[in-house]
Amino acid sequence: MLASEGHRHYPLREQKLLRASHELLLPLGPFMDAWGEKLARWPKWGAKERAAVVGSLLDGCRKVPGQEAYYRALAGFDRAAPGGLESRELDAHFGSAARRELKDANLRKKLAVRRESFESSYGKRARALLESWR
Repeated sequence: MLASEGHRHYPLREQKLLRASHELLLPLGPFMDAWGEKLARWPKWGAKERAAVVGSLLDGCRKVPGQEAYYRALAGFDRAAPGGLESRELDAHFGSAARRELKDANLRKKLAVRRESFESSYGKRARALLESWR
């Protein structure tokens, strides 16, 4: 159930902004909504830095099939950032690939899932797995 989340976050390693503070350490995936919210509000970053981090998360979504953590971080970011991921301030710093990815229907569908629903579904799946082992 969590095998695709255990990839050591290779897509984010190049992003030095995430190593700026111990407060930005990655939580356990796939439950990264709150971390995404933190990234959106990080006081030491401007729109350019936030856009770079979003770009790294989008890279992770593309490079690690089956994972959910980066989508959840983007969902949290989208909720917490003024104007969300489509804000003018961020858009001014996105490349064309990031703009295209942010319009992808599959990505938008995953970001639309509420945190509570996502976490509840994982709880149900975990209970079902445990029950099947009995």
